[in-house]
Amino acid sequence: MVSALSVQAQQMKTGFEIKIKIKGYSGSKMYLVNYYADKEMVKDSAVTKDKKGFFVFSSQTEPLPCGIYSAVNEEKNTKLFEFMVNTQEQYFSMETDSVNATDFMKVTGSEENKHFYEYQKFIGERGMNIYHAQEGLKRVGKTNPDSVAIYRGIIEKLQTEINDYRLDFMEKYPTSLTTRVFRMIKDVDVPEAPKNPDGTTDSLFAFRYYKTHFWDNVDFTEDCLLRTPIFYKKVERYIKDLTLQIPDSITATADVLIAKVRHLPEMFHYVVWWVTMDYERSQYMCMDAVPVYMWKTYYNWPEAYWVDSTSMSRIKDREKVLSKLLCGKVTPNLVMRDTSNTARELHKVKAKYTVLVFWDPDCSHCRKELPKIKKTYDELKQYGVEVYAVNVEGDIEKWKKFINDNKLDWINVIDPYHLTNFRYIYDINSTPIIYLLDENKKIVAKKMGGAQLDDILRNELKLPAKPADPNDKDDHHTP
Repeated sequence: MVSALSVQAQQMKTGFEIKIKIKGYSGSKMYLVNYYADKEMVKDSAVTKDKKGFFVFSSQTEPLPCGIYSAVNEEKNTKLFEFMVNTQEQYFSMETDSVNATDFMKVTGSEENKHFYEYQKFIGERGMNIYHAQEGLKRVGKTNPDSVAIYRGIIEKLQTEINDYRLDFMEKYPTSLTTRVFRMIKDVDVPEAPKNPDGTTDSLFAFRYYKTHFWDNVDFTEDCLLRTPIFYKKVERYIKDLTLQIPDSITATADVLIAKVRHLPEMFHYVVWWVTMDYERSQYMCMDAVPVYMWKTYYNWPEAYWVDSTSMSRIKDREKVLSKLLCGKVTPNLVMRDTSNTARELHKVKAKYTVLVFWDPDCSHCRKELPKIKKTYDELKQYGVEVYAVNVEGDIEKWKKFINDNKLDWINVIDPYHLTNFRYIYDINSTPIIYLLDENKKIVAKKMGGAQLDDILRNELKLPAKPADPNDKDDHHTP
């Protein structure tokens, strides 16, 4: 463990200083790199050596954030070795050989890294022996049962030694960063499901227990574990694999995790940002409910310290627009003029399902998609389907010509002077944009192509699906 005197001496200093010397390293420059979720970021660089040949990374004011770091060569294409940086030990040196960084490693000033490299050496030796035993298994195949048993026994013994060493390490150094990483890697031990009074077992017990206890082994006292290659994988697994992919379930799961990291600014930032961005980019329908919830709940000052005033204004404006366009919401009303200059109100369209489509006769994708919608309309209008088609541009003659040429005998409307502000209200940033509304004008589905619209409508109407056309691709155009 770290001695009290060593810790006290380091805590009296500010900033950090890490010295690295590698025998056989010919580069004139070295980089200090740290993990940050799924990325590796250059934290510092050293271009000169001290009198003893050490590359020196230092700051007199700012300490290094704790986490897993690495020394990287000057071309930034080779990781020379990894090491730990905790909050207590910020002044230390590491000296090794380019032939084998682990075996020749000498650490001064960091008990954390001394123990870490003792572990690395032990694992390296046992790992090599496991490799040789596995190669032996391959050689004997299944022809020699006695040899197979011997090799498997060797492998099992070595794996047990590794596991016992790791457990002993965690017991000896319970607060070390290395131990915290080990614990985070460790999976949840799920107990046997209890019996119900009738003797049966709950088939979902294991899943519920696993998800409930998923974060039990993760230390949330510091931000350190964010700067490892493991934490982000756990976040993805928890949100994506262990959560039903519907907005309400996703946001509820995100709330549980965020409550655990809310007191840690960097982890809070990362989790909030990751959930928001991942689902904002989602190609699955209706997932925009997730970023809308995140913007409303967590993007507020001073907690969202990483958002500047310009970005915050944009976020809140986007939240305002999209919150009215979520699946299940009554869509904003529109009143526009048809080809005979008669006002037609969207909310007064009498139909079991209304297809609201925004399009442009000059848009090549629209020219592909509108005929698909027309075909669906002709086949399904007898079941109570109507189309309210909005031309997003103002050329009335071109609009009418396209309608006549393509026999678009549904409700065609236009707002040539943009008096309704429909582009902003409906977040029109590409064409065609298609919404499917129920008889109460609630959004059933949105932002799909003509082929997907046909599938969804037939499913809603409980009609047989049409055979898939491999050449049928939905297109969108950004104006």
